[in-house]
Amino acid sequence: LVPPDYTTDQHRGSVVIPRFRPKCEGSTQLQPNWYVYFPKSMSPRAKRRQPTAVGSEPRGWLLRRVLYKDTDFLAINKPAGWSVTPGKHVGGMHLQRLLPSLQFGLEEPPRFVHRLSTELSGVLLIARHRAAAAYAKDMVRQRAFWQRYFWGLACGRTPPKGTVAMPLAQERLQERMVAKPCREDDGGLPALTEYRTLRYSPMAGGISLLELNPYSGRPHQTRAHC
Repeated sequence: LVPPDYTTDQHRGSVVIPRFRPKCEGSTQLQPNWYVYFPKSMSPRAKRRQPTAVGSEPRGWLLRRVLYKDTDFLAINKPAGWSVTPGKHVGGMHLQRLLPSLQFGLEEPPRFVHRLSTELSGVLLIARHRAAAAYAKDMVRQRAFWQRYFWGLACGRTPPKGTVAMPLAQERLQERMVAKPCREDDGGLPALTEYRTLRYSPMAGGISLLELNPYSGRPHQTRAHC
């Protein structure tokens, strides 16, 4: 753990020279704006997500995640690890099967207006009826409102703000689809992302925390543009 008032040389010395490294014990409390360094010997491995059986979540679990409700829309706090719609490797961990619990007396269950990736958490907008869903989707097509993401980018210091305009195409990588840069002549679709640098850390060669606004909304656009 390194305090935020350290200079770049102190950061470098704390990482390279063992005797200069601040001691970090189990009782050490992480303070706001501190930098966290991990040893190079650490090689974390992603754990395989265990599918959730239908009905195993607590009663009213999704209801407690409602952030906003009016006559037309709902906003819920989507947890990381949960898919919005069912899929081949999702099992029971998708929110679509829980939508009937958010009807609040209406005849039909609510409808999703947009999606968030399974690995992401964030605010998910849901239309309570068909007319609201049509209106919201029309606003999305007109780019009347944007999804905003925060992303860590390990590529040194980035400009204060800028735009990435890079066509993307889908490619199968083992069992999943990923986005890759591709010329429009070869089938790539236009994709535009605006970014703004929020913070910079000299650790690990330089990491910038970016605020991203993906205007185009292509699948995995933010990952590919990062």
